[in-house]
Order: sequence, then structure tokens, then C-alpha cells
Amino acid sequence: MPNGRPGRRWPKICGRRPRCINCRNRRASGTRGGVSLTRPSRRARPCRKRTASGGRATARHRNFPPRPCCGRWSRGRRPGRSKRRTPTVAAVGALKDQNQGGRSVSTSETLVNTTPLPGGVAPLQNVALCLGALDKAAKRPGHLPGLVVLYGPSGYGKSTSAAYVATRTDAYYVEARSSWTKKAMLESILTSMDIRRGRTIQPARTISAMVDQAAEQLARSGRPLIIDEMDHVVDRNAVELVRDLYEASRAAILLIGEEQLPGKLAAWERFHGRILDWVAAQPADLDDARALRDMYCDRVRVADDLLADLVAAARGSIRRICVNLERIQEQGQLDGVDVMDRAAWGGRPLYTGEAPRRRS
Repeated sequence: MPNGRPGRRWPKICGRRPRCINCRNRRASGTRGGVSLTRPSRRARPCRKRTASGGRATARHRNFPPRPCCGRWSRGRRPGRSKRRTPTVAAVGALKDQNQGGRSVSTSETLVNTTPLPGGVAPLQNVALCLGALDKAAKRPGHLPGLVVLYGPSGYGKSTSAAYVATRTDAYYVEARSSWTKKAMLESILTSMDIRRGRTIQPARTISAMVDQAAEQLARSGRPLIIDEMDHVVDRNAVELVRDLYEASRAAILLIGEEQLPGKLAAWERFHGRILDWVAAQPADLDDARALRDMYCDRVRVADDLLADLVAAARGSIRRICVNLERIQEQGQLDGVDVMDRAAWGGRPLYTGEAPRRRS
């Protein structure tokens, strides 16, 4: 078997051939791509196969570098080749623009996408507020800031509204967690941009490089960014990273948090001064309850008089309204009625979120 040098051959002691680590096919001999497939590898270990008599072979040779049929080397790098360079965000973005005929997609074009979430979303007022806030930031004049904040108590449907708006506007969406560090937050943002391990574009190693990478993608794509549970970002002192993303990209960014979020952000004056608008989530009213009833109550019809009592007991929480609607349907099925009104419901308590008191 030739080894790339004229006039010499390696002693054929063992018949083993390296297998491909991906497809497990035997390596074919010869050349491919101008590179000899029989060239010995520096990293390969000498063959230790014993002879038929039980002793070691008198001559040893090195295993040949595996050249699998899938085109990947299982050990080391191809001789004469340098390390593979990961393409940058700018290179991939330019390729996307070329595939689109040189036309970049603007944010105003993405806002007309009306693809709903799987299962549909009820037309609630907080959904309209969330969509209007992000639309206002996306269509703002160039001299105005692009940060908007949607805040309100828990259970008002802010996260569901944000998920729907992210799908409709094709925005990047991340939900912050209490265990996040600064690097974990940036990794999650890059993951929403499809920049992660194993992809064509891989995330950078340092925090500053990650900020530049995410900001470049925001500026190139023209897509907004939605950060849910912003209170966790404030608690981890990562507010300045969000400001760095905005300053480097000038993208529209929607921040969603609890009702104390405006007071928490007041501690960061440079960030607080770049807020375009503060949007307060509204409590659910009777119209919202009717929209939820029309979507979820397919087994038992809930009358308007009982629905009004339900809205008062829920105290504006959409989550509690949904829980009560399900309980009313279950009770209506047990009673064998098609319509559940105030008289049919009787004096049964409605769910208010409070734990039941212990009986004395």
C-alpha cells in the first residue's frame, strides 16, 4: 500500500481499517481532493496486532488517517489544512440578503405578518396594548428612543400577549429566569437568533463579544426584541447589557415585567431616560371574559350574569377567569345542564386565588 513516497511501501501486518465515526463505513483507499488517503497520521498510534504465533509483529506501522465517506476526519485535522473558520454574522446576513435579491427585510414589513399562535389567542385588550407598544417603537422616528415597557400584576396575560406578538411580528423572544447570569441571558438571546452551538454561526466566548454579536444580528435583521420577566434581569444587575444591545443596534425592544418594574428601572438613570413609553396592562373586563368564554367554553354555555360575578371575583386576573370557566363547565356537566347562569350556579364559591380556610 503506497504511503505517498515513491518506491516505498508500508508492511502489510494488520488488515484493520479505521471506520467512519459518523456513518461507520470503511475508508476507501486512494486519493480525494488532492490529498493522499494513505498518508500516515502523526496522531495515530502504532499497530499492536499480534501475529499468528502469538508474538508481536517484527515491524510496526501507523494506522492510516480515517477518511470516511461522509467527508469528515475522525482523528485530527486534514494534513495541510488549517482550522475551520466560523463564518461571521455579517457573512451569513449578506448571504441571506443575496438570496432575497439584495432586499433587506424591514421591521414595518414584519409587522404585517398575521400568523397566529397554535390554538389561537383571544382578542384581549392587553394583546392589543402589547402589539401597539411594539409597533410604536418599531415605527418611531430615528431621533426617538426605542425602548418600551409593558408592566402589570401577575395573571393579566402579559406573557401570553408577548408570545403572540412575537409570533405575529417575527420578533426575537426570550423569557428571563431567576437563575440567569449575564452570560446566560446573552446566550438565550443568541439562541433565539439561532446562534448556538452546533449551528453555522456559533456564539462568541466573551460577554462583550456576545453583545456585539447580538447587536449586529438585531441591526441586520431589523427584527424587534422582546424580553419577558424583566424583573429578573433587574435583580441580576444586567440592565446595562440591555442598554448596550439597544445602543449598538437601535432596535425596538419591548420589556415586560411586574407592576414594580418602573420603580426598579428608575435606579438606572441612563436606561430610564431611553424609555419611549410606559404601557400599563389593564385588568380583564366583561368583554375580555366574553372573548375567553367564546374560545374555551365549548361544553357548557356560561351566561352573562354569572360571567359578571366571575369577573368581579377574579379581580382583573385573566388566569383566574380561565380557571373559573373550567370549573363552571365541569359543574355544568355534573348537573347535566347546557347553560350555567347565576341561578343554576347557586351559592357555590368562585375561585379567587385564596387558599381555603381550615375548618374549626
